[in-house]
Amino acid sequence: MWRTGSSSTSSTKLKFSCALSVACLVDVPLVNAIVFVQWKLLGQSAKGGNGSTPHAPIVAHRVTWNAHFEPFQCTLSTDKDMLLQPLRVRCELRRETKGGKASRGIGHVLVNLSEYAGGMPQTRRYLLEGSKDNSALEVTVHMRQISGAPTFKVPQAISELPVVTPAAGGG
Repeated sequence: MWRTGSSSTSSTKLKFSCALSVACLVDVPLVNAIVFVQWKLLGQSAKGGNGSTPHAPIVAHRVTWNAHFEPFQCTLSTDKDMLLQPLRVRCELRRETKGGKASRGIGHVLVNLSEYAGGMPQTRRYLLEGSKDNSALEVTVHMRQISGAPTFKVPQAISELPVVTPAAGGG
C-alpha cells in the first residue's frame, strides 16, 4: 500500500503516534487462572512504550481486558524502496502464581507496528508463540504519522489470524 502526499522521499525516518489496545485472549485451555499482559516497544526507548493490563480471571476459556494505553511516539525507518522496516512490540502473557506474589510466562506475541501504518485503527489476532496451546491475543493498533515524508510502503501483514466476531460463530 502506498501512502502519498508529497513528492519528497529523501527522509528515511518517520515519526508516528501509536495507540495500543489489548482486548482479550481467546481459546484458553486453562480453567482457573489469573492472567495479564506485559508489553514493551522493542529497540527504542519511548516514553510510554511499555505497560501492563490489569490482572483478570479466565472465564469460559477467555480473558477480557479491553485495556487502552496512552499513545506513545515511535520512529519507523524505510529502506531504499520506501518500504517500512519492522518495529515490534512484544506482548508477554503471564499467569499469576503463589497467590499473585509471582508470575510465569505462558507465551508471547510480536506485533510489527509498521504493518499498521496505513491510517485507520486495525484489530488483529495473534497466535501465542512459545506456548503449547492455540490461544490468540486480540490487539488493536492505530498508527498516526506526525512527521517525516508521507510517502512510504506498508509491509504486508503476515503474522496475524483473522478476527472472527462472535456473531459470525467464532471467538
